[in-house]
Amino acid sequence: MVKNDKSNSDTALLFSNRGGGEALFHNEIIQIYAQRGFTTSEFQRGNSDGAQKPKKEVFDMIEDMKIFHKTYEFIKWVHTLLNKFPKSEKYTMAQKIENTALNFLESIIQSNNDFDKKESLQKAIIELDKLRIFFRLSKDLQFISFAQYEYGSNLINEIGRMLGGWYKKYANIPS
Repeated sequence: MVKNDKSNSDTALLFSNRGGGEALFHNEIIQIYAQRGFTTSEFQRGNSDGAQKPKKEVFDMIEDMKIFHKTYEFIKWVHTLLNKFPKSEKYTMAQKIENTALNFLESIIQSNNDFDKKESLQKAIIELDKLRIFFRLSKDLQFISFAQYEYGSNLINEIGRMLGGWYKKYANIPS
């Protein structure tokens, strides 16, 4: 497994500069890979964990990360929105919304990395519900416009649908 393009250019350089000696060439390649953070056994296996991941598992990881990217974009948007809150609310309601959104993002990251995803997904659902309520309260207290609320709510709902689908996938698996 090659970590970056630089190792490809190093390998090409070795091919062009080597004048024979397969064993020496092999050792030089291993040194280059070692400089990139690979161990000798990882280089020989060709994979950092020693086993090929099934294609479905890799696909699932990519699908699960769509929710991360959508949440990340939401947090960037909401951060700029929260900077426009009245000064008296920046350290109360705005801070609460931002902390809840960041906690939700942390839950998504945790869920993606946990073997037993059910518990961390349940935590993420609770954080998203809190975010919905705080966001709605901001609209009701007129800290944000209806258009901003509508846009943010649509993003939250889309993230919620992704989260619900992800949760359903693991809900029937016994812990």
